[in-house]
Amino acid sequence: GVGGMLGAAAVARTRRDTRRGHALLASAVLMGGALAAMAAINGLGVALVLFALLGAGHTFLQLSATVTIQRQAPTDVLARVFGVVEGAQMAAIAIGSLLVTIFITRFTIDETLVLFGVAVVGIVVVLVMRLRTTGDAPPAVEPGIIDALAIDPVFASLPAPTMERLGRTVTCRQTVAGTQVVVQGAEGDHYYVIVDGEFSVVKDGRPVNHLGPGRSFGEIALLRNVPRSSTVTAITDAQLLMVDRADFLAAVTGHPGSLTTARRIAEEHIGPHDG
Repeated sequence: GVGGMLGAAAVARTRRDTRRGHALLASAVLMGGALAAMAAINGLGVALVLFALLGAGHTFLQLSATVTIQRQAPTDVLARVFGVVEGAQMAAIAIGSLLVTIFITRFTIDETLVLFGVAVVGIVVVLVMRLRTTGDAPPAVEPGIIDALAIDPVFASLPAPTMERLGRTVTCRQTVAGTQVVVQGAEGDHYYVIVDGEFSVVKDGRPVNHLGPGRSFGEIALLRNVPRSSTVTAITDAQLLMVDRADFLAAVTGHPGSLTTARRIAEEHIGPHDG
């Protein structure tokens, strides 16, 4: 348990590192090394320390693998992927339990510990090599983009891997004063987060709102699959983050908290202002 807490803390410290293969290898070496070292010691105190290292390595491996799956797997099949992973873990526990029984009857306990320690490292090395052929280091996302998305209440409750994936898909747009970003009655294809600049919102020819940095617009047309309900025009030169319709819906509808917030904001906007 103590080791597990240390492993979780280690994962939190490496959250900015997109090269998950390094984390997986480090955790495997920690687990395998602790198992193998148990074969060479007899003292209870040292054994407890090794158990703590084993727990740290196991937690580090579990969390790093989970983050890797969330980063790599498409959003629309993520639940199915985790279902397969959960099933594979249960099968591995059953097979491992059987193998321990067989190995102990054929070898000594010390030899079994060393064999399993080496096996842990070897299996993870092979899987990391496989992972690197598909790209274990997705392109880094600029911290400013993540920060801008996190300010938006719609995205604030999204988990870090989803926010990171969303950050890779957004488009930065520079807009000059006077540009109509969305037009009432047009089809909605993007959600917009204002990074800098001021915007006016006009509905049926009547000004209804004023938007500045940290605000957003465009959710109604995407959530309800209806035409734009308002026209939003840049008052000043501005910078926007554009989130594609499919990416917006995949991120928001996959997380209840985010979807509830988006629907609440849409309801508020339907009356007096933007869409």
